[in-house]
Amino acid sequence: MMNTNTYWSFNRIGDDCWVHDLCDTKEEAETIGRTWAKENGFSAFMVGKCECTPIPTEIDIDSLFEMLDEDYFNEAEMDDYDFCPYWDSRTPENAEHRERLSTKITEALKEYVEAAKITGSNYRVTSTYKIGVENDKRTDA
Repeated sequence: MMNTNTYWSFNRIGDDCWVHDLCDTKEEAETIGRTWAKENGFSAFMVGKCECTPIPTEIDIDSLFEMLDEDYFNEAEMDDYDFCPYWDSRTPENAEHRERLSTKITEALKEYVEAAKITGSNYRVTSTYKIGVENDKRTDA
């Protein structure tokens, strides 16, 4: 497969679970889908444009602070449930610092995802059309 975010696939009409191979072009999906449909006795099938779901890289700083405070509490020798250093730092005076921190962490995570070549296999089907197998007609669905 090419390195792109848009692919094509084929599926049985009325089936919302798209599990067949991803193809680089719609023509390739039509060709493979036509063979698949004939082998399975279908008179028509769907071809769909598939867009890859991006790997999340946005950081929710509040969730991160909560996790760090929980780690801090678990390491503490005392039972002070009221002291949460990160959560307590969430003051209006520190809003700009939190925003900068969130931006820096998000940038670092994006850099890491790119450097580590982390990719996902999930996608969503954004548009479909119907292919008739017998008469090879294309109709919008």
